[in-house]
Amino acid sequence: MIRAVIAIGDPRLRTRTQHRLAGAEGFDLAVLDTLRPDAIPALHGPPDAILLDSADAKGPAALGRWARAAPLAVFADTGDHEAITAALKAGARGILARDLAAAELAAAVLLVAAGSCVRAPAAGRRTVADLVPPQRSWPLSPRETEVMGLLAEGLTNQQIAHSLYLSPTTVKGHVSTILRKLGVSNRVQAVALYSQTPAA
Repeated sequence: MIRAVIAIGDPRLRTRTQHRLAGAEGFDLAVLDTLRPDAIPALHGPPDAILLDSADAKGPAALGRWARAAPLAVFADTGDHEAITAALKAGARGILARDLAAAELAAAVLLVAAGSCVRAPAAGRRTVADLVPPQRSWPLSPRETEVMGLLAEGLTNQQIAHSLYLSPTTVKGHVSTILRKLGVSNRVQAVALYSQTPAA
């Protein structure tokens, strides 16, 4: 059961999001009546994912507080590079289009809750690339590149471990090394760099 918190100011988007996820199996939904992350402890149990709208974000500090509370997915216009950049820098794992179909939304939230990075088609591709330094050559080993390819497909560490017959601890170590070698701080940035690197 995925415990998802919906903290969205726009009542129409909030209700639409609630209805779409309520129709999917495996979700326990909580809707906040305030846009303050300090309201989360009052809920019964910590959330597995938080859904926020970029229109409600009041700067990177506020976004960061949400992201520290639980894996964060942010609704944003695909062309709003400033909002997408702010969300990614604050640690958001998901950048979602507001018009996602119910099944797509549920799948995206499940991936975010599992630790994967998700972005709507064309949502901030250029913006994410702007957050990572240019690479003169692909610095990853063949095994790390293999792990990176599965990360780009949205697989969790557990799924990568199963696919490559590795332990989850080994996969976690590979992911940490990948982030360090690429000079990025999270999976979203790593995937963006990987997707735009010819050597990948």
